[in-house]
Amino acid sequence: MVGSEWTKSEHVDRHLAHADTFPHRAEGESVLLDHVPLGARRILDLGTGDGHLLALLRAGRPESMGVAVDVSRADARTRPQLRWLRELGFEDVDCYWNWLEMGLLIGVKPAR
Repeated sequence: MVGSEWTKSEHVDRHLAHADTFPHRAEGESVLLDHVPLGARRILDLGTGDGHLLALLRAGRPESMGVAVDVSRADARTRPQLRWLRELGFEDVDCYWNWLEMGLLIGVKPAR
């Protein structure tokens, strides 16, 4: 299966350890920041992964409420993703739906 390496927490951890060194990452993040209005009150991040982009958006929009949703395999990746969402300040983080090898991770990040 294509992408099955993402079911291994070691692979995800290696990816995140080097994420800041990816070429042109800062440019891509800058484009995202330029396109989301500073006055955005609600931000929905579908496929949030580790929640990095939502956290980046909310840092410049502290009055916004962020919702992170990630559909991923409910296996070795689930626990680390839930932990990352909690570390980013999300509340009520859990795997709310599980079917076959898929899970729906949801968290709510309250406005500060």
